[in-house]
Amino acid sequence: MKLIYAAILLLSSGLFAKTVSIKTGHECLKNFLPDDLVGKYKVTIGPGIGTGYGVTIPVPKDRERPGKITKSKNAWVLYVNHGNLRVAFKSVGAKEKAWHFGDDERFSFMSSKDLLMGLGCASTKEFPRFTGTGTFISEDGTKVPCKIQLIVWMQDGSEISGIGVMNYSAGGVNFKVKMELYK
Repeated sequence: MKLIYAAILLLSSGLFAKTVSIKTGHECLKNFLPDDLVGKYKVTIGPGIGTGYGVTIPVPKDRERPGKITKSKNAWVLYVNHGNLRVAFKSVGAKEKAWHFGDDERFSFMSSKDLLMGLGCASTKEFPRFTGTGTFISEDGTKVPCKIQLIVWMQDGSEISGIGVMNYSAGGVNFKVKMELYK
């Protein structure tokens, strides 16, 4: 749906006017503020793939985990207790090239093309985008560095959802897995 602009007269004198945005349905969120990310989320990591040594390894979808995003200095930090995932995100400007994810047939999740078609946006550049680096603890207790690209949008006009790709390497295998979060 299109963003509706409404002029609201404020103050009893009627001399002060302010334009506000009323969000309806799904939006590409051109008026989204990064601090809108702060809050509690449900986070799912996977499915995805690992490639190395000439083979492709499927990565199953993990169960949904509680997480939260807080504001810290100039970054938004995602915390997920399971695996001690900690990622500091920074906002990406529209000048950076459009992101494409999940377009590889080996991925069994929504692609960037699916997202654009479903929400009626022309490019991933229209969405608020965040890139982050951080770490998690693997099942064997190893601290693993990771990078995440995250695209967010408004779900039902009021709740934030996000989808992205987490990249990391372990044991000579490069992993690329889906990441979802929603309030």
